[in-house]
Amino acid sequence: MAADKSNTFKLVFIVLLTIGLILTLISLFTSAWRVYENANQMSFGLVTYDCNDDGKFAGANRVEVNDRICNQWWNARRDYERATMAFMFLALIAEIIALIAAFVLYKMRPRLYFIAPILAVIASLLLLLSFVLYWLKSDNNTLPVLPTTVGPLILSYHFGYSFWLALLAFIVTMIAAIVGFMASKQREVDRYRPTAATSGYSPTGVTVTTHTQERNTRFT
Repeated sequence: MAADKSNTFKLVFIVLLTIGLILTLISLFTSAWRVYENANQMSFGLVTYDCNDDGKFAGANRVEVNDRICNQWWNARRDYERATMAFMFLALIAEIIALIAAFVLYKMRPRLYFIAPILAVIASLLLLLSFVLYWLKSDNNTLPVLPTTVGPLILSYHFGYSFWLALLAFIVTMIAAIVGFMASKQREVDRYRPTAATSGYSPTGVTVTTHTQERNTRFT
Protein backbone atom coordinates (compact mmCIF):
# COMPACT_ATOMS: atom_id res chain seq x y z
CA MET A 1 0.00 0.00 0.00
CA ALA A 2 2.80 2.40 0.91
CA ALA A 3 4.73 1.45 -2.24
CA ASP A 4 1.66 2.26 -4.34
CA LYS A 5 1.45 5.66 -2.69
CA SER A 6 5.09 6.37 -3.46
CA ASN A 7 4.61 5.34 -7.10
CA THR A 8 1.58 7.60 -7.35
CA PHE A 9 3.56 10.60 -6.09
CA LYS A 10 6.31 9.77 -8.56
CA LEU A 11 3.87 9.59 -11.47
CA VAL A 12 2.23 12.89 -10.53
CA PHE A 13 5.66 14.50 -10.18
CA ILE A 14 6.68 13.38 -13.68
CA VAL A 15 3.38 14.48 -15.24
CA LEU A 16 3.47 17.94 -13.62
CA LEU A 17 7.13 18.42 -14.46
CA THR A 18 6.46 17.48 -18.07
CA ILE A 19 3.62 20.02 -18.24
CA GLY A 20 5.90 22.67 -16.74
CA LEU A 21 8.57 21.83 -19.32
CA ILE A 22 6.09 22.18 -22.18
CA LEU A 23 4.83 25.52 -20.84
CA THR A 24 8.41 26.76 -20.53
CA LEU A 25 9.17 25.78 -24.12
CA ILE A 26 6.07 27.54 -25.44
CA SER A 27 6.74 30.66 -23.39
CA LEU A 28 10.39 30.83 -24.44
CA PHE A 29 9.99 30.24 -28.16
CA THR A 30 6.78 32.17 -28.90
CA SER A 31 6.71 35.85 -29.79
CA ALA A 32 4.14 37.29 -27.40
CA TRP A 33 5.91 38.52 -24.29
CA ARG A 34 5.10 42.07 -25.36
CA VAL A 35 2.38 43.02 -27.86
CA TYR A 36 2.19 46.55 -29.30
CA GLU A 37 -1.36 47.69 -29.82
CA ASN A 38 -1.05 50.32 -32.55
CA ALA A 39 1.86 49.12 -34.67
CA ASN A 40 0.74 46.23 -36.86
CA GLN A 41 -0.05 44.33 -33.65
CA MET A 42 3.64 43.46 -33.69
CA SER A 43 4.78 41.24 -30.87
CA PHE A 44 8.19 40.46 -29.44
CA GLY A 45 9.29 37.47 -27.43
CA LEU A 46 12.61 36.45 -25.96
CA VAL A 47 13.77 34.43 -28.97
CA THR A 48 11.36 35.31 -31.78
CA TYR A 49 9.25 38.25 -32.94
CA ASP A 50 6.35 38.86 -35.34
CA CYS A 51 5.74 42.11 -37.23
CA ASN A 52 3.04 40.86 -39.61
CA ASP A 53 -0.56 41.33 -38.56
CA ASP A 54 -2.20 40.16 -41.83
CA GLY A 55 -4.81 42.90 -41.51
CA LYS A 56 -5.88 41.92 -38.00
CA PHE A 57 -5.42 45.45 -36.65
CA ALA A 58 -7.12 48.37 -38.40
CA GLY A 59 -7.47 51.00 -35.69
CA ALA A 60 -7.48 54.76 -36.27
CA ASN A 61 -4.02 55.09 -34.68
CA ARG A 62 -2.46 52.30 -36.69
CA VAL A 63 1.25 52.74 -37.39
CA GLU A 64 2.88 50.88 -40.25
CA VAL A 65 6.04 49.10 -39.19
CA ASN A 66 8.27 47.32 -41.68
CA ASP A 67 10.68 44.46 -41.13
CA ARG A 68 13.71 46.76 -41.24
CA ILE A 69 12.45 48.72 -38.22
CA CYS A 70 11.60 45.48 -36.43
CA ASN A 71 15.13 44.22 -37.00
CA GLN A 72 16.54 47.47 -35.64
CA TRP A 73 14.52 47.06 -32.46
CA TRP A 74 15.41 43.38 -32.17
CA ASN A 75 19.11 44.10 -32.44
CA ALA A 76 18.80 46.84 -29.81
CA ARG A 77 17.11 44.77 -27.14
CA ARG A 78 17.74 45.81 -23.57
CA ASP A 79 19.97 43.97 -21.14
CA TYR A 80 17.09 42.82 -18.94
CA GLU A 81 15.46 41.08 -21.91
CA ARG A 82 18.65 39.19 -22.66
CA ALA A 83 18.96 38.31 -18.95
CA THR A 84 15.35 37.07 -18.93
CA MET A 85 16.08 34.87 -21.92
CA ALA A 86 19.17 33.45 -20.19
CA PHE A 87 17.21 32.63 -17.02
CA MET A 88 14.50 30.95 -19.09
CA PHE A 89 17.06 28.76 -20.86
CA LEU A 90 18.61 27.81 -17.52
CA ALA A 91 15.15 26.91 -16.18
CA LEU A 92 14.52 24.78 -19.25
CA ILE A 93 17.82 22.93 -18.77
CA ALA A 94 17.06 22.34 -15.07
CA GLU A 95 13.61 20.95 -15.93
CA ILE A 96 15.06 18.55 -18.50
CA ILE A 97 17.72 17.29 -16.08
CA ALA A 98 15.10 16.93 -13.31
CA LEU A 99 12.87 14.90 -15.61
CA ILE A 100 15.75 12.60 -16.58
CA ALA A 101 16.76 12.24 -12.93
CA ALA A 102 13.19 11.31 -11.98
CA PHE A 103 13.39 8.28 -14.28
CA VAL A 104 17.02 7.27 -13.72
CA LEU A 105 17.29 7.71 -9.96
CA TYR A 106 13.99 5.95 -9.29
CA LYS A 107 15.40 2.73 -10.74
CA MET A 108 19.16 3.00 -10.15
CA ARG A 109 19.66 5.19 -7.06
CA PRO A 110 16.39 5.42 -5.09
CA ARG A 111 18.14 7.01 -2.09
CA LEU A 112 19.18 9.95 -4.29
CA TYR A 113 15.69 10.54 -5.66
CA PHE A 114 15.46 13.83 -3.73
CA ILE A 115 17.83 15.35 -6.32
CA ALA A 116 15.02 15.44 -8.89
CA PRO A 117 12.66 17.69 -6.86
CA ILE A 118 15.63 19.89 -5.87
CA LEU A 119 16.30 20.48 -9.56
CA ALA A 120 12.61 21.24 -10.03
CA VAL A 121 12.82 23.88 -7.27
CA ILE A 122 15.82 25.45 -9.01
CA ALA A 123 13.91 25.51 -12.29
CA SER A 124 10.84 27.09 -10.69
CA LEU A 125 12.94 29.80 -9.02
CA LEU A 126 14.60 30.61 -12.35
CA LEU A 127 11.17 30.87 -13.96
CA LEU A 128 9.99 33.19 -11.20
CA LEU A 129 13.12 35.32 -11.57
CA SER A 130 12.52 35.60 -15.32
CA PHE A 131 8.91 36.65 -14.83
CA VAL A 132 9.61 39.18 -12.08
CA LEU A 133 12.61 40.70 -13.86
CA TYR A 134 10.69 41.24 -17.09
CA TRP A 135 7.68 42.59 -15.22
CA LEU A 136 9.63 45.06 -13.07
CA LYS A 137 11.74 46.38 -15.93
CA SER A 138 8.68 46.79 -18.14
CA ASP A 139 6.84 48.98 -15.67
CA ASN A 140 5.58 51.50 -18.25
CA ASN A 141 2.83 50.85 -20.76
CA THR A 142 4.53 53.08 -23.31
CA LEU A 143 8.12 52.93 -24.44
CA PRO A 144 10.08 54.84 -27.09
CA VAL A 145 11.10 51.89 -29.23
CA LEU A 146 10.89 52.83 -32.91
CA PRO A 147 13.25 55.28 -34.66
CA THR A 148 11.68 57.84 -37.01
CA THR A 149 12.83 60.95 -38.86
CA VAL A 150 11.48 63.18 -36.08
CA GLY A 151 12.54 61.08 -33.09
CA PRO A 152 11.47 57.93 -31.27
CA LEU A 153 7.88 56.82 -31.75
CA ILE A 154 5.95 56.14 -28.54
CA LEU A 155 3.83 53.01 -28.70
CA SER A 156 1.54 51.40 -26.15
CA TYR A 157 1.76 47.69 -25.40
CA HIS A 158 0.50 44.95 -23.11
CA PHE A 159 1.96 41.67 -21.91
CA GLY A 160 1.11 38.77 -24.17
CA TYR A 161 0.34 35.12 -23.55
CA SER A 162 4.01 34.08 -23.60
CA PHE A 163 4.64 36.28 -20.56
CA TRP A 164 1.79 34.73 -18.60
CA LEU A 165 2.77 31.20 -19.63
CA ALA A 166 6.08 31.77 -17.85
CA LEU A 167 4.16 32.43 -14.63
CA LEU A 168 2.01 29.36 -15.17
CA ALA A 169 5.13 27.27 -15.80
CA PHE A 170 6.54 28.48 -12.47
CA ILE A 171 3.38 27.49 -10.57
CA VAL A 172 3.18 24.02 -12.15
CA THR A 173 6.90 23.33 -11.68
CA MET A 174 6.80 24.40 -8.03
CA ILE A 175 3.83 22.12 -7.36
CA ALA A 176 5.74 19.32 -9.10
CA ALA A 177 8.71 19.94 -6.80
CA ILE A 178 6.50 19.66 -3.71
CA VAL A 179 5.03 16.39 -4.96
CA GLY A 180 8.54 15.17 -5.76
CA PHE A 181 9.68 15.79 -2.19
CA MET A 182 6.62 13.89 -0.95
CA ALA A 183 7.59 10.95 -3.19
CA SER A 184 11.17 11.08 -1.89
CA LYS A 185 10.01 11.14 1.72
CA GLN A 186 7.63 8.25 1.13
CA ARG A 187 10.46 6.17 -0.30
CA GLU A 188 12.50 6.79 2.86
CA VAL A 189 9.59 5.55 4.99
CA ASP A 190 9.27 2.45 2.84
CA ARG A 191 13.01 1.80 3.11
CA TYR A 192 12.91 1.69 6.93
CA ARG A 193 9.86 -0.54 7.27
CA PRO A 194 11.35 -3.86 6.12
CA THR A 195 14.44 -3.20 8.23
CA ALA A 196 12.31 -2.82 11.35
CA ALA A 197 10.41 -6.04 10.62
CA THR A 198 13.44 -8.23 10.09
CA SER A 199 15.96 -6.94 12.59
CA GLY A 200 13.62 -5.93 15.36
CA TYR A 201 14.86 -2.33 15.26
CA SER A 202 12.63 0.71 14.91
CA PRO A 203 13.85 4.13 13.66
CA THR A 204 12.27 5.61 16.77
CA GLY A 205 14.62 3.60 18.99
CA VAL A 206 11.94 1.18 20.25
CA THR A 207 12.64 -2.54 19.92
CA VAL A 208 10.08 -4.29 17.73
CA THR A 209 9.14 -7.90 18.35
CA THR A 210 7.80 -9.59 15.24
CA HIS A 211 5.25 -12.42 15.18
CA THR A 212 7.92 -14.80 13.89
CA GLN A 213 10.15 -14.05 16.87
CA GLU A 214 7.23 -14.64 19.26
CA ARG A 215 6.48 -18.06 17.74
CA ASN A 216 10.13 -19.12 17.92
CA THR A 217 10.26 -18.10 21.58
CA ARG A 218 7.22 -20.19 22.44
CA PHE A 219 8.54 -23.37 20.81
CA THR A 220 11.91 -23.06 22.50
